[in-house]
Amino acid sequence: MSSRHHRRAFTLIELLTVIAIIGILAAIIIPTVGAVRAKARTTQCASNVRQIATDMLLYANENKQLLPKAEGGNSWVIKISPYLNIPPGTVGPPPLPRIAGVLMCPAYSGDPALRDMNYGLNSAIEDKALNPYWQYRLNVPAPARTILLAELETNSEIVTPAQTVVNKAVRRHAGNSANYGFVDGHVETLSGVIEPADPRWYRFPTNP
Repeated sequence: MSSRHHRRAFTLIELLTVIAIIGILAAIIIPTVGAVRAKARTTQCASNVRQIATDMLLYANENKQLLPKAEGGNSWVIKISPYLNIPPGTVGPPPLPRIAGVLMCPAYSGDPALRDMNYGLNSAIEDKALNPYWQYRLNVPAPARTILLAELETNSEIVTPAQTVVNKAVRRHAGNSANYGFVDGHVETLSGVIEPADPRWYRFPTNP
């Protein structure tokens, strides 16, 4: 006696049901994965800012409480590169590159040919009473409420409050946010525009 084995095939309705379920799961999972990746980039960027701020404070502690100058041939990036474990001669003014992992925001999506460091020193904390120019003191009156570093697009070592208003590219994270390092070393991810008059930008009332 022979036995017959019947193989049951998917019906069209069952196949469409499976496809619909896969589509629903994909619609749920893909945005979640995107949000997780965006959060990871924000976290990595905040880590970059914290490391740069910490190394600036170390530099200041070894240099009479003065932060590294931003201009005048003494790039702050060059000054703190030993603290960032960046080999000498690999960062600096053109033609030397200034690209290094900790200096780049992982969420940067601009022209690859323009990739440069994405963080700038707050120009408003310059002490204009000091010589030579472009000097910044560490002993600010309210270090936990004074911005030290802010996100930039590219090709600059300083950031002004006006730049954060006119250049939305500096807020490249979810919720129109950016990472800011404060003089006491902590980092905050803040949404929207911090207006030029916001006291977090300023230390000296004479600074425009």
